[in-house]
Amino acid sequence: MAQVGERYRWVAYTRDGGSVSQVAASGTKNAYEDLPLDNLKSFELWDWEYNQRVLLVTFKPGERLVWRRRLNNQNNTITEACHIVGKIGKDYKGILGIFESDGHIETVSDFLPNSDWFYPPAGEESK
Repeated sequence: MAQVGERYRWVAYTRDGGSVSQVAASGTKNAYEDLPLDNLKSFELWDWEYNQRVLLVTFKPGERLVWRRRLNNQNNTITEACHIVGKIGKDYKGILGIFESDGHIETVSDFLPNSDWFYPPAGEESK
């Protein structure tokens, strides 16, 4: 069984046919910053324990990926992990959270500054 925070992993596909995995076959870990954000065709989130895709987001030119993994820690133990996934277009935003503990999904239309999970990334303002 995967550790909390390790159950879901992403794979991103580019318009030119390439791909970037959160954890490559060699074991090397890639970060969100390693993604070619201006060239994404699709982004998938996989349940690694069951080898099952749980989310697919497709992108048109000009749309951007939102992804963050947020962890809840109590007494130096991770008790919950939430994967924040969405996309931002010229006139819209859509964001959802997939919680590892039970797989439930919550959706919001934008980042929420006072939310436990859906707050904007540090240093970025919600536009």
